[in-house]
Amino acid sequence: MRRGAHRSRSTTVDSGQIRLDFDLPTAAMAAAGTAVLEPPAAPAPAAAVAAPAVRTSRTARGRSPGRRSAAVPDAAAAPPSPRGGTVLFLDRRRSSAAPDTTERTPADWFELGCELEAAAPAEARAAYLRAIEADDRHAAAHLNLGRLLHETGDLRGAERHYRRALEVEPHPEAALRLGILLLDRGRVMEAEPFLVEARRLLPRDVNAWYRLSECYYRQGKYRETEAALVGALNLAPDDRQTQANLRDLRQLMQQPESRTP
Repeated sequence: MRRGAHRSRSTTVDSGQIRLDFDLPTAAMAAAGTAVLEPPAAPAPAAAVAAPAVRTSRTARGRSPGRRSAAVPDAAAAPPSPRGGTVLFLDRRRSSAAPDTTERTPADWFELGCELEAAAPAEARAAYLRAIEADDRHAAAHLNLGRLLHETGDLRGAERHYRRALEVEPHPEAALRLGILLLDRGRVMEAEPFLVEARRLLPRDVNAWYRLSECYYRQGKYRETEAALVGALNLAPDDRQTQANLRDLRQLMQQPESRTP
């Protein structure tokens, strides 16, 4: 099944004459966009004027506990992300005075990277690198740089930055994206714990359930695959591709040689 959205690749798994298609499901594709972690915000002075509202077009799904609500810009302004995932956008609350470009802080470089992503992704990558050079524990910069590298096909570089983001700050976005990347690279068993963690932290994210089902299926764990597909259907009951995969999986599980104790 082919769908008109960007993704790194689709996966069709063949078991005898039954084929399960793990292309991105419709519900997960609807959430495709640019994921941006938001840095901690400094408390505003008591007399400060409230920041103007940021124009939004929809609300992102699957935020982690304790995170501020994030504003989502128009979809046309955001480039697609590899194979979906939870979509979070930076809520940019700027001061009235722009920082001096000759003496930028890591936060300034990060903010600049967020501003440049849509129009100049190469310059955005450079800005994130400057933020990381100044502060290697800037998890948001590592995650965003990893995503941009993932989109360009630099899987090795993306993996390095996803892992560093997780070392600094365990985060469901980094776990989900690293799990998907490892699936892309054929390291299925290695991807499983990251996808399990992403599903645990993002229980309302269709893509987390769906990619975990693919991971289980590619290891021959059919009962676990069934449970994950059911979880995805609970969130997107009308998705035909997930329905077809679950139907075909159950047919496969009825074959004597495929039954597991």
